[in-house]
Amino acid sequence: METEERHGEDLRQEDLIIGSPRSSMDDKGRFVLPAELRQRLGQEIYVTISPDDNLYVFDPQEWKRYSEALMARFEEDREGMVLLVQRIMGMAAKVRADGNWRFLVPQRLREICRLQGTIFFFSRGDRIEVMNEQAAKERFAQIMSEAVRKKQAQLGF
Repeated sequence: METEERHGEDLRQEDLIIGSPRSSMDDKGRFVLPAELRQRLGQEIYVTISPDDNLYVFDPQEWKRYSEALMARFEEDREGMVLLVQRIMGMAAKVRADGNWRFLVPQRLREICRLQGTIFFFSRGDRIEVMNEQAAKERFAQIMSEAVRKKQAQLGF
């Protein structure tokens, strides 16, 4: 849902999340938050399912904005939004890092997102999208596609 993301005028430079680091998911369903993301995200994060069945990761401030925008849409169209709200909020969890910066992803969410082994963190500006290796390869191919290169050139970025 494209409109759920914050627009440039709302997002300050220091709010941007950059880079695409990787980590690994251990057998207990924990991942170590890469060092370059720790200061930005902090020791408490919110996770939920993305439209592509990947894991969205938010810091508390961005989660508040995201969930408030979702609920505002729900208030406008309860019948049309109920399943989406149940999907996003029902899969959501607040997780806290242990002393080694490991976060435990709830099992159900981990299974749906197919998170195991090497995982990749892709910035979406105001949030992180975490995905398994296969999904990351597919995303990387999309990012490097001719259509995206043309759009980048067209827009002057």
